[in-house]
Amino acid sequence: LLEARAAAMLSEIRAKRQQEMLTKVPKGPEDFAEYRSDPVRFSDEVLGIRLWPKQQDILRALTTSPQIAVRSGQKCGKTMLAVIAALWFVVCHVDANVILTAPTGRQVREILWKELRQVYLRAKVPLGGKLNVSPAGGLRYSDGRQIIGFSVTDTAPEDMAGTSGKTLMYVIDEASGFSQAIFDAIEGNLGGSTFGRLLAISNPTQVSGFFFDAFHRSASSWHRFAISSEEASKHANEFPGLMRPETIARKAKDVGRDSPWFRIRILGQFPTSATNSVCSLAHIDSAKERFLTEAFRRLCVAKMVDPSTDSTGAINELSLDEIAKLFGPDDGPLEFGVDVARFGDDATVIQPRRGKWLLPYKAVQGYGTHEVVGAILYLTKALAHEGERAHVKIDGTGGYGGGVVDTLRLPENVPFVTVLEVNVSTRSDDGERCPNLRSQLWFAIAEWLKDGGGMHTALGEEDGKLDAELLTPTYKFDPKGRQVVEPKDETKKRLGRSPDRA
Repeated sequence: LLEARAAAMLSEIRAKRQQEMLTKVPKGPEDFAEYRSDPVRFSDEVLGIRLWPKQQDILRALTTSPQIAVRSGQKCGKTMLAVIAALWFVVCHVDANVILTAPTGRQVREILWKELRQVYLRAKVPLGGKLNVSPAGGLRYSDGRQIIGFSVTDTAPEDMAGTSGKTLMYVIDEASGFSQAIFDAIEGNLGGSTFGRLLAISNPTQVSGFFFDAFHRSASSWHRFAISSEEASKHANEFPGLMRPETIARKAKDVGRDSPWFRIRILGQFPTSATNSVCSLAHIDSAKERFLTEAFRRLCVAKMVDPSTDSTGAINELSLDEIAKLFGPDDGPLEFGVDVARFGDDATVIQPRRGKWLLPYKAVQGYGTHEVVGAILYLTKALAHEGERAHVKIDGTGGYGGGVVDTLRLPENVPFVTVLEVNVSTRSDDGERCPNLRSQLWFAIAEWLKDGGGMHTALGEEDGKLDAELLTPTYKFDPKGRQVVEPKDETKKRLGRSPDRA
């Protein structure tokens, strides 16, 4: 009863506050200070726009996350999201400077700015400032706050680098089309601000560039969201403008669900990797989805979570050991792949697997031989069932793993592990296809992912690192027509680090 009364009183206070706002043009951001921590309420009470749940999640993330990347299918409300974020930032924050940008002038002028003008003019509460017809003229306030819009084709990287401010936000639409040079300039500007935000939204059309890296190589630096048109279509009746289920069904019939167009424009997923990449991005994403689905199913069967729970959230709350224990001998023998660190910046990685399930790995730096052995034995005892021995496969190329191999083969360790030393420079036993074991194993990984393998999505700082390492290596054909995966040094050069996890 007390909660109900408190909610009613709060509602009355907000209604009175809104009525006061309607009787005058706000003088500055302090008039909207109460909305700085709640952009969803700003959208509802000030702009008069209700948002579907995923839009709300993304807007709320802006209050705490400096860099947000959103890959999206079509008709998911991403343009509206971009506009509301820009207006919330400039209206509610002191000294705010917002840049709305997209790859082309048409996109800025006819999509972003057109939407912004409509939202501004229809707002429930006067927003103040002077709104110009052109994005270059922008929305400007007498105290210096502003939103301006321009495209990549209208400016050079050095011009983009000239934009600055203490309170600065970039909203990038169709971010897949942005060059690394433009992003570097934007990142540099944000680095000089005391309160900076970057919202990058796009159909994921390209497998290179900063937007692709945000979901793979640089994933740990971004707060990432994915929206499919199918997910949005579930809310189409309540929120007009979202993709409708019948439209999706028609497109699936016209182009096929497995087509690149459907993958990018409806599912909001990146296209498959370049033709000379060993592993396919599509197969990696599918493997992660399979693992998440199966792990969540097992949690539900064990009655550890309710089926209505968010699956990603439920898995994320588990420790790595708890996730791994969801899989047992019925899935296959417990096996470990171990890559022993070669240099100070490299990581020693211990990767457990049961059958088709790639379990959470352990990556450590600075471990000596005995510490690595200790970590392997600890994971073995944590994950093995009674009487089970783990099969440990250690990369012995260059001799770095030799000490680990010898120590694990000591009599006291034999009851727990069997050891296989692997030298990837030796000849392949599939000589017609690959000349060396390294190439053979890499293509075996690709086939394993394609044929139903499932892999855990690493969390925290490790999130996205394995993806990047699997996607980076390429191959070519030798004079005998055999597939040869590039040398590790070439992969390391383009990746910027050793592909230890892969």
